[in-house]
Amino acid sequence: MTPTRISFEKWFERQYASMELCFLCGKTLTKDNSTKEHIFPQWILNKFDLWDKSITLLNGIRYDYKRSIIPCCNVCNNEHLSKLESIIKNGVEKGYQFFKENVPLIAIYQWCQLIFYKWLYKETFFKENVKDPHSEKIVRKENFESMSLNHLLLRSIDKRIKFENFFPGSIFICHLKTGQNASDNFDYLDAVPEQCIMLRLGEIGIVVMLADSEIQKYVFADQYRVYLSNILAPIQLKNLFIQCMYRQHLFNDPYSFELKDITDDSLTISQIPKENFTGDVYTEWLHTDYAILLNQVFGGGMHNYLVEKGIPSFLFDKDGNFKDRAFDSDGTILPNE
Repeated sequence: MTPTRISFEKWFERQYASMELCFLCGKTLTKDNSTKEHIFPQWILNKFDLWDKSITLLNGIRYDYKRSIIPCCNVCNNEHLSKLESIIKNGVEKGYQFFKENVPLIAIYQWCQLIFYKWLYKETFFKENVKDPHSEKIVRKENFESMSLNHLLLRSIDKRIKFENFFPGSIFICHLKTGQNASDNFDYLDAVPEQCIMLRLGEIGIVVMLADSEIQKYVFADQYRVYLSNILAPIQLKNLFIQCMYRQHLFNDPYSFELKDITDDSLTISQIPKENFTGDVYTEWLHTDYAILLNQVFGGGMHNYLVEKGIPSFLFDKDGNFKDRAFDSDGTILPNE
């Protein structure tokens, strides 16, 4: 198939809550080229028995995985996205060690950015309050417009985009314990303002900061090493996600981006320091705020997450050693015990 050449400006063809455009390339959809793209691909729904399961949207409503689809053209769906899905699927099927050693980080990043963007795109169609006919949408137009960088980074799936002197996000891949039921071995969490995502795919756990230029990966390498060198229970992976997300909440990005070498089909993104950047890249860690966050996720009372020193964690026992927790450990087992 000969690719259709379009002007660079068409890369950014996006419309709020539109079923008439491909969510990725912006092509106008017709009865001949229109397809439906599952937010979670069908191989995941099959592998983890999710066809009759549901996810909680940002408005608190449960929504079936099988109904979670968005508009996509046949070229993006059957060529570009299919190729990416094949890489991820092959890695997941072959297990943690193969996935970690062989699946390219750029493919993992693209796929996680894709899942994150597709959910938010879907939520442009849903009301914040389903009982109010005049309610705003979950993802409002101004929120959607602020996701233009996410969309640009996604175009690296179907266009030739070079990240010249940086990688767009921190990626952590963890080895996980698994349960007997297929659906118990899947989980998905995201934090929209912080641009963080967590996926649990059997024995493979993935936590990604989508917009931190790998800063967490390097600045906090020592703190995160224990997560990456042990087999974790699901609650411990979730604990890593919460810790990463809170750090991202404290993050002041010292960089901006420059687009150059632009053609109809390619571009280079270069990272440059922000002029007059002052202050710390990460602002002060507030233990009370972190305790509130942990209590919101795990329950048990905020007082259980206020410790005299260090950071409360389901990863360690009271003596600071790694805690080997059962697969089904939950927040009723307090951290640091």
